[in-house]
Amino acid sequence: MNFNNLENPKRQINALKGEHLKSSELAIVECLHNREDMDEKSEKYFREFEKNAEFIDFKSRTEKFQSEITGDTKEVGTYTISSVSNTDKYSKDFLDCTGVLFVGTGAEFGKNISFMSHQNPDALFHNTEVREKFKIELNDKIDTLIKHCLPKTVDVVIFGGNDKKEDISDILLNDFSFDMNKINENYDDIYSDKNENYRKSIKFLNHIISIKLGYSPVVISGFNDKYNENNNSATVYFDNDKRQLHIVRPRQDTVNNESFLASDVEAQIEKINKQNEKSK
Repeated sequence: MNFNNLENPKRQINALKGEHLKSSELAIVECLHNREDMDEKSEKYFREFEKNAEFIDFKSRTEKFQSEITGDTKEVGTYTISSVSNTDKYSKDFLDCTGVLFVGTGAEFGKNISFMSHQNPDALFHNTEVREKFKIELNDKIDTLIKHCLPKTVDVVIFGGNDKKEDISDILLNDFSFDMNKINENYDDIYSDKNENYRKSIKFLNHIISIKLGYSPVVISGFNDKYNENNNSATVYFDNDKRQLHIVRPRQDTVNNESFLASDVEAQIEKINKQNEKSK
């Protein structure tokens, strides 16, 4: 499926400016933590947090995938979406995975209710059945949350992902136009577009959410560009009552800590990559 051709939603409402909310205090607050700078106090806080929070484990739902190259079959984590509830939530091991967080003020008790997802783009984009199941379940969760929330209190953000390059060296071994003896000269050629999974993930999620809400959601921060360097994933913790999303990941040296509209993902990727080029 080609998500590059999805039509962007009308930008009558700018979620970056909080125009979808009745008060700016209802916006999800991002709290970024550099993993390298975590001290014992911070680590203890998150250990205690986990004891009373719902764990979103995307590895709990797997599908068998067969490699087109080797023919080998392996179990791969696909996606998990939490309950719609007033509990705190957390999820780990965001490598190239992305997540969605919805929160709103419950109409019955006036308390925040929320849900969080954790999805593997490799699984979504290589298996139509998994992708369609995810779309149905995500739409159902959005409907449930909106149904039980007061108007103009629902906020949503997208997070996660990295700039991982997809290794296609096995394919190129059978490509006679590619000279493996010149591996140093052709190193970049053995990878597909390094941002492709991230680009497709954000456009895919933007398409689903903008149809439901009528505007493009906020990507609360860009991809983790230190994954390849440090082999380090991101961990997220959501404090439901305070609407605080804590993201623990390697320190970022680029503009990819910025928030942006999902509909602007192409421009933001270009901005990040240009900044990376300047810093070399």
